[in-house]
Amino acid sequence: MHSRTTVLLLGLALFYCLSVQAQTLETMPCNTDFVASPSTQRGGRYITAQGALNVLFVYVQFPDNDYAPTNPNWPKGGAPSYSNQTVDQVWSPTPTPGGFTDYFNQMSFSALRITGRSDTITTPHTRAWYLQNNWRRPAIQKEILQELDARIDFSEFDHWRFNSEYNLTNTPDHVVDMIFMMWRDIASDLPNWQQVQSQLDLVPGGEASLGYGNQFTVDNGVDTIRMGYSGNGSGVTVIFGRNSGLDAWTIWSTARHEFGHWLLGGNEYHTQLGTWGLLSGFGAPSGCINSFERERLAWINFNTIDSISTPRTITNATLPDFVATGIAYRIKIPGGGTDEWYLLENHQRTSVFDIPDNNVPTAKGLFVLRQGASTGSTVGVISAQGRFTWTVPYQLPNIYGSNPPNLPVFQREGPSRVSGYTKRQNVLWTWQGVPQPAAAIHYHLDYVTGLLHQAPPTIYTGDGQDQFDINYNTVFSPASNPSTNIYANANKVGFEITSMANGVCTMNIHINTVEAASPSKPALGLNPGDLPCYYGWICLAWGADFWDGLPIESDVSWSELQRKIGTGPWVTVYAGPYRTWSDGSITYDPNGSTPVYFRVRVRDTQNKWSVWSELFNTKMMDIAWQEKAFHGNIPDETPSTFELSQNYPNPFNPTTTIKYQLPEDGFVNLKVFNVLGQEVAALVSGGVSAGYHSASFDANGLSSGVYFARLTASNSLGRVVFTKTMKLLLAR
Repeated sequence: MHSRTTVLLLGLALFYCLSVQAQTLETMPCNTDFVASPSTQRGGRYITAQGALNVLFVYVQFPDNDYAPTNPNWPKGGAPSYSNQTVDQVWSPTPTPGGFTDYFNQMSFSALRITGRSDTITTPHTRAWYLQNNWRRPAIQKEILQELDARIDFSEFDHWRFNSEYNLTNTPDHVVDMIFMMWRDIASDLPNWQQVQSQLDLVPGGEASLGYGNQFTVDNGVDTIRMGYSGNGSGVTVIFGRNSGLDAWTIWSTARHEFGHWLLGGNEYHTQLGTWGLLSGFGAPSGCINSFERERLAWINFNTIDSISTPRTITNATLPDFVATGIAYRIKIPGGGTDEWYLLENHQRTSVFDIPDNNVPTAKGLFVLRQGASTGSTVGVISAQGRFTWTVPYQLPNIYGSNPPNLPVFQREGPSRVSGYTKRQNVLWTWQGVPQPAAAIHYHLDYVTGLLHQAPPTIYTGDGQDQFDINYNTVFSPASNPSTNIYANANKVGFEITSMANGVCTMNIHINTVEAASPSKPALGLNPGDLPCYYGWICLAWGADFWDGLPIESDVSWSELQRKIGTGPWVTVYAGPYRTWSDGSITYDPNGSTPVYFRVRVRDTQNKWSVWSELFNTKMMDIAWQEKAFHGNIPDETPSTFELSQNYPNPFNPTTTIKYQLPEDGFVNLKVFNVLGQEVAALVSGGVSAGYHSASFDANGLSSGVYFARLTASNSLGRVVFTKTMKLLLAR
């Protein structure tokens, strides 16, 4: 079965490495709580993962392809500027920074020593000729390699014999080991580029084979090149995507990925969304090899905790940088299967290839991955920010194309520590009551500011809040968000980070002793049990149990809630034993110009404090707070000002409510207009008494889009005293 990757996989930006770490395969000092578990180590599946491997890179282009002809990275008719840096001809522990030799030196601790050479060629015929004669990739690449046969001795690239899976012998067998066919472009210069790519079977991205076809001989019939995959193949195909920059890092990362299929296996070894790996799938921040892959290739030994029934605390366990040392922990998931583990990797970004967070270069710390079974497709990041329920209030046009025409706009709701989704996952969602396939978060409403964010960048490749560290989130336990207790198992595991100094993470690992850890980071939000809440008040609660109903730490005994108005200082507004708080001392108006922030931390009976919660911004009350206002108690007093508040819900389909207030009796006009200024509805027209009022707008029969509500208020003398317009969004 051929292994294909998606074109979007190519978006991996790498940079030159300034220095090469001295790398030694290490394990933790002797500790009876850790056991080395090499039982899952397999080595290379179809090609060696240990020893010397000499490979050939062939940079190819059509003579009549006019895509980006003057691109300095790879000009038309010439060689790539980086072709001589792709792979070192002679192995060295200090290789050319950023190249193939460097990458595998670092990732394998020089267990896999890749050398080779590069060549550049223009196809013997034009693209038009191949199309006219119905040639496809296997025949085209065969012709290219036969053309190269005149100047290349292919026996240089034959050192290994494939016997069976995971069984290779360092003996030439007259079958070429590995050729990388690296295409500059296929048809991006043509209006029917997709059709041409398909017809030639040269679709941008990569595939772990040279094509579908039979083997053929080179070197005067002495050596053989096989076109297929696994034991029936001799190479891979890599093709630049449309609108690419023709840069080294994009094409090299894809080449490493396709080579990774030979080391690990087929598509079942792609990692999950937002997760790094040699076989990183869609939406990966980088191709840094993860601990599951490194251990399977026998490049590292896990420090394993697989006995989780006996209560104990492993104090001052240390994790140095994962890429530089190869040290990683795996902890058995309570209630999970044989191959289910929590994988702990400390990423300090000492290597140019180590990019666990693609959008925040300073994001460093302890990253937790969940391994759900024995294949890489079950390996995914568990964001330290937590799991949540998500809603989709509206959709926006697909920025990548027309299929599908729209993408969901995700809005984060309350914590759901076990069954919810992190932002680094594909999220299940519903639209107009109909369940939809899980989707990556391309559009989302920022939880703190309420602002719309859209790709690029995407939060599934990181936003600086996915790592556990000493300041952001220190505790991973059954009561934390995310929770370790995903199977509601009686056994309890977790850890608490106690320090992060000089790049080394120190932690206490708890096996059925998690109560000894500090309280987990509290969730802070509008109190879901405090409806109705008085108009203009704030009603807060903290502790994830308010939203998902699951228990929190039983020994939490004290809370400190702080408030900051605008850019002012933090001031403690509550300190006491409760986890709810209401305040009507100031008017909390989400439509006001000054945001009001809150944060909270909790203390347990051992006098240990949690880290501070995420900020809660009252401007984010725009939906939830307005819902309270409409269904709660409206104050009896007369308002002191005129106001037209944002409609709720917004976006809406097809009805929404518009709230306004008058400090005096008067004549009111409340109308809705389309973007052309044409009136589409008159909601209020007449005398209205002072007080708080609302009007309903039914947009049945109107098309999706932006509308404007305008309130005009006149006093008893007929003079206009207040006018305000606000934007409404109808999203069907």
